Amino acid sequence: MNIDIEHSTEWIPSHVLDDLHLQLVDHFTILLKELVERETPEVARSAGKNGLGVSIHAFGILAKPFEEWTAADCVEHLTGLRKMPGSPALRLGSFMSKPHCKDANARGRRRGQDWTRVQWDTAMSMLERIGKVYEDRAIGESVDLLKIAVEDYFRLPT
Repeated sequence: MNIDIEHSTEWIPSHVLDDLHLQLVDHFTILLKELVERETPEVARSAGKNGLGVSIHAFGILAKPFEEWTAADCVEHLTGLRKMPGSPALRLGSFMSKPHCKDANARGRRRGQDWTRVQWDTAMSMLERIGKVYEDRAIGESVDLLKIAVEDYFRLPT
């Protein structure tokens, strides 16, 4: 199979933090969507459809088909369902957005290397809180592994 790199629309990371950030967004999108489906199956079934569970006047993420939800959408929904302890300066939804995405409404849109260490730590802390509040072991274990990877990177000499 031949792939024409020159005409590819997908951004290719050139820095280890950019790559880690993309992997984080992809991985946690799956886990967060699974959590939304477990916690509010009626929303997952009816989001973006004029079905029984969602008003025709629905707006925001509820107007978007669930299949198109991003990690940021899931975070917005989940943090609206249950109170999260603490109030970090960083909005997790911003951090969980991919850089260079075509969605004009996407928040964040920064590469992994553009986020500070404090912002990485704050994002991991919020993901950890979501895992604890919803008692989601997969999210908790994933955050533990992510912490190791981030710590390894930031321990490297610059």
